Amino acid sequence: MTTAVSQTTPEQRRAAKAHAILADSGQWGRGSFRDGRPFYAVPSQCQPGLFHMTDGRECTCQDFRRHGGPCKHARAVAAFQALSAQPAPVAPRQQPQERACVECGARVRAESIYRTCGDCTNPAAPLLAA
Repeated sequence: MTTAVSQTTPEQRRAAKAHAILADSGQWGRGSFRDGRPFYAVPSQCQPGLFHMTDGRECTCQDFRRHGGPCKHARAVAAFQALSAQPAPVAPRQQPQERACVECGARVRAESIYRTCGDCTNPAAPLLAA
């Protein structure tokens, strides 16, 4: 007797997990990064008490840092924004500011949620509003 094994891609798994996260959107918090950009604080599915900050495009989770594409948290927030027709407020557009990467000193755009440049392999904690 053989058993059929369902083969799913990482993208399909992220989409399914995003749907589950979206169902718990009432548990999300809201805040702003130091640069004024708004975010949603989405609870981790694996670690109680851990929240991932995402604006629907970028996220502070390991999956986003490793792959750079939309993670399950960003997908859930993007879907929430589309369904609610009330996206997070957009910070006023200003001239891009630069700052130094904390690892190598290279100039990076200040709008990044990480304190390191893309070439550094050890991203520091995201910049959060106090």
